[in-house]
Amino acid sequence: MTPAISTKTTKTAGVARRRTRSQKEKAHYLALFERSGKPVSAFCREHGLCEQTFYYWRKRLQRGAVPVVKTGFAQVAVAATGVSSNIIVHLNTGVLLELPVGTDPAWFGRLVGELRTH
Repeated sequence: MTPAISTKTTKTAGVARRRTRSQKEKAHYLALFERSGKPVSAFCREHGLCEQTFYYWRKRLQRGAVPVVKTGFAQVAVAATGVSSNIIVHLNTGVLLELPVGTDPAWFGRLVGELRTH
């Protein structure tokens, strides 16, 4: 889900300025960038973001000023307690997913990514 992008401007002392993005929007764009695999310049151009502003958001994130969920791999343990035709995944957010064996891993990765951003 992409947050609504406002192109409205406000005037401060006669200078037009874009509206300030919320912390949630910033976190969304930063997470989206991490998953995109694109250079910052291409990502910012594609999403209508100022490259310098984007770098500023990342710098603040590194200092912990903008909360965002890090993505990556998690260590898992497989427990063979019986025969099942489903895979059960318990996320640290409390969400429990039950998926049929053979579920597309790319689709599952996108699903988990979307669940973490909400």
